[in-house]
Amino acid sequence: MGRQAQEQGIDFRIVRLPLILGALAEPERNHFLLLLKQCVFLKFAPQWDIPIDVMPIEICAPLIAKIILTPEAKNTVFNFYLGEQFRYRWADWINTLNEHDCSIELCPTEQWSKKLQETQQPGKGMFPLFALYSNPRATLPVMPTSIKTENLLKMLADIPIPVAKEYAEQVISHMIRGGHLSMVPTELFDVISDEEERSSGSSPRSRHSSRASEGGVAGFII
Repeated sequence: MGRQAQEQGIDFRIVRLPLILGALAEPERNHFLLLLKQCVFLKFAPQWDIPIDVMPIEICAPLIAKIILTPEAKNTVFNFYLGEQFRYRWADWINTLNEHDCSIELCPTEQWSKKLQETQQPGKGMFPLFALYSNPRATLPVMPTSIKTENLLKMLADIPIPVAKEYAEQVISHMIRGGHLSMVPTELFDVISDEEERSSGSSPRSRHSSRASEGGVAGFII
């Protein structure tokens, strides 16, 4: 494709990014952070032995803008594999959460899948991605290893990228400060039928609060 573009006199830039971790300002819409929140709530996480290449959108956006605006970057392929120091294994994320008193236990994926099915229905709860992970064989996508290019390293020279451990600490600290690990959305317990709720005479909020207390919901008390 790049060769065809060049033959037609069209400049191109191909940017192959790792998994993009969404803006920290909106963790409730962030796929990866929703998954972490679910692990905090269940106190369990699947035993995925995989490295996770992530790059926060706060870094991706200016980096791509710089690539587009730099004439020397034209007709170049950028492979964003930044090396082991920028990779963090799934188990490392869970260990970092546990360092913040989350008490999450790694368990077989079959057990994880069962616990998901016991706590919520597709499209409900703090984890609207239920359908993606209810399959015991489900896992996070893994980026293929690519070779660093000299051009990429030059482009990264003045854009600070935190190493994986540091970034994990930043992400989790942000979630704690924002109370995102202590909040259990009311939809999590919306498995009660409308008819049952009407017959009980209790308000949805009081019912949810009661169930959360009975279930010993794990999280941070901010």
